[in-house]
Amino acid sequence: GQHSCNVGLHGNEQCVMNVKLLSAECRCRDGYRRGMTNHCIRVDPCLTGQHNCSADFECVMTPSSFDCKCRRGYEAVGEGASARCVKIDFCLLGTHNCSDTTEQCHLHDGSFVCHCVQGHTRLETGRCVDINECGMTAPCHVDADCTN
Repeated sequence: GQHSCNVGLHGNEQCVMNVKLLSAECRCRDGYRRGMTNHCIRVDPCLTGQHNCSADFECVMTPSSFDCKCRRGYEAVGEGASARCVKIDFCLLGTHNCSDTTEQCHLHDGSFVCHCVQGHTRLETGRCVDINECGMTAPCHVDADCTN
């Protein structure tokens, strides 16, 4: 018989025979639902909670299904049900761009930030430079020699 289901290569409908009515009807394929325009639209398993990502992972929709990926600044350790996401320590690994002599690396929000070490200040150019405390108003006792 004839039907008007979108069953082609990228079709998201399937033609189903209704035996009681002896007619065919179009139904959305698994993972799709009928939208307001009467077309079958993809169901986002990440939004509907129809995924199996553990709490350590975030669900990311893909063209055919979904993936469980670690959030930014984390990496997967282990496999299968025992897999978990652990924070990447950019500072410990040395995978940061902080200056070894004038800055300290600090983990921040899935990444890192560079802070000037004590006795240094950040210029508008972004560089950390030494603060000459001896040039400040009376940093030392009057009988002492000031050394930067």
